[in-house]
Amino acid sequence: MEKELAGKKLNFMVNNTFLVLTLQELLEQLSISNESVVDLYYLFALEKPKPKKSIPTDEWISTIRSLSHIVNEKAKSYAVGFFNGDVKVYDSKHNEVLNVTKLHPDSQITDMLYFKSDALDQKYLITCSELPNAQMTISKIGADKKTVKIVARAKASLMEEAECGYSCLAQNPIEREKFCCSSQVIDDPDTGILLWDVNPATWEEGDDAKVGHANKRQKTGIQNISPIAQMRCTNGVQSMTWASQSTLIAGCTDHQLKVFDTEKLLAQASVFTNHKVITALDANFSNQNQLVLGGHEDGIVKLYDLR
Repeated sequence: MEKELAGKKLNFMVNNTFLVLTLQELLEQLSISNESVVDLYYLFALEKPKPKKSIPTDEWISTIRSLSHIVNEKAKSYAVGFFNGDVKVYDSKHNEVLNVTKLHPDSQITDMLYFKSDALDQKYLITCSELPNAQMTISKIGADKKTVKIVARAKASLMEEAECGYSCLAQNPIEREKFCCSSQVIDDPDTGILLWDVNPATWEEGDDAKVGHANKRQKTGIQNISPIAQMRCTNGVQSMTWASQSTLIAGCTDHQLKVFDTEKLLAQASVFTNHKVITALDANFSNQNQLVLGGHEDGIVKLYDLR
C-alpha cells in the first residue's frame, strides 16, 4: 500500500462529500461533531498535464482545431491559425505538413473549422478574420496534402459597413456540409449569427478581378457564399457550439449565455453570467443531460444545465 501511495496526490471524500474546505469547515457544513465517526474515502488526484513535445512558432496562435471526420475517428491531424493570418497543418506526429501564409492578409484569424467531407471526399478549412480584412473563407486542401486553394468566400457586401469582423465559427456535427454558422461582432443585431450551407452546390459565381491597367477583368475562380438564414443577437457573439441538431448555444458580449432554435431562428432562453463574457464553449452532442461548459473572461469555467 505504501508503495502504491508513494508520490501520489489524493482527493478525499467525507460522507459522500468531497473535501474542498478545511476539515473543520466541512464538519460544520455537514453538522458533524468532532466525536462523530465518518466514512473517509480517497481518490487519486488528477496530475497536471505534462507536454510531450514543444513546437515553437514565430507568431502568436489564435485558434487550433483537430480534424473533424465522422468515419475516420483516428484522424489526428490538426490546423493552427495565427494572429498574422497564417495557417499551418500538422500531422499526428506533430510534423508541419502545410504552411499557408497570409490566408487572411493583415488580419487575425479569429476561428477556424477543419474537416473532411465524406460526401465530397475532400478536406476543407473554413477560416474567419476580423478587421481590417473581415472575411469568412472556404479553402480546399489538395490531394497531395501540401497545397491549399481558396474556393469560396463570403460576399464582401456583408461587411461593407461593419465596424468589426467575424468572431467565431461552429459546425453542426450532423448536417456537416449544410449548417456552419458564424457570428459577427457588429452593432447591427439582425445579423449577429449567420447560418451557412457550405455545400459547393449552393455557391454562386464569384466576383471578377481587375487585371493590369487595361481595366480588363478576369474570373478569380473563387465563388461567393451567402448565408441561408440569420438570427438576431444583440451586441455580438464571442463563442458558439451546437448542443443538438437544431440547438445552438452562444456566449454573447452582453454577458449572457443564449440558447437558439435554428429551425425557428429564435432565442429560446438566456442565462445571465454575472457580467462575464463567455469566451469559449463546449457541449457533448450526445449528452442527454444537455450540459454545456463555458470558459469566462475572468478565468473561471462554469457548467450549465440547459434544462
